[in-house]
Amino acid sequence: MENGEFTYCFDQYTLDPAEFRLNGPNGEVYLRRKSFLTLLFLVEQSGHLVTKQALFDHIWPDVVVTDNALTRCIKEIRKALGDDASNPRFLKTIPRMGYKFIAEVKVVGKKTEEKDSVPASGEKTEKGTGSPYLDPAGKISEDSLPNPDRGEAASRFRKTAFSGIAIAAITIFIAVFVYLNISDHDTALGIRCLTERLDRAPEIGS
Repeated sequence: MENGEFTYCFDQYTLDPAEFRLNGPNGEVYLRRKSFLTLLFLVEQSGHLVTKQALFDHIWPDVVVTDNALTRCIKEIRKALGDDASNPRFLKTIPRMGYKFIAEVKVVGKKTEEKDSVPASGEKTEKGTGSPYLDPAGKISEDSLPNPDRGEAASRFRKTAFSGIAIAAITIFIAVFVYLNISDHDTALGIRCLTERLDRAPEIGS
């Protein structure tokens, strides 16, 4: 298994390589990066002697450091775990050689449970995709997606049709109004002319 697939558990502590985190009974315990890597390497080799040189090669590759750097990391780890060098529960010093992690370590795998999601309607889609817009293979189906262009086109068509009807009605109304006014005017003018002729008829006859 890769580091991201499990954690190390010992006593009341959990060491999570993927999250780069040490959890204790009171929550997360802070460790510097080098101290965390030192603890992780010792835990991975639990029950076995890890020499100082192996630690130098693993934690500080291609870098020359003194024993003080390693000693500082060991002290920080013991402080974080509440360990006592004279009566160790976790880290045991092997004089002039190195260190050994002596606590029992359990490797716990991280299990991810996949559950079918349920849409808001309460109806489960095929194969638990959880979305009405996904096909059975879990891919987005373009045909099932709302098409904003279609809605906008329909809205524009309705507006255009309404505007056309309104314009036609106004045009017809104006045409009828003008026609009626022109007809009334011509009729009145014709009657007036006929009346004037009738009035002048006696004069012509005399």
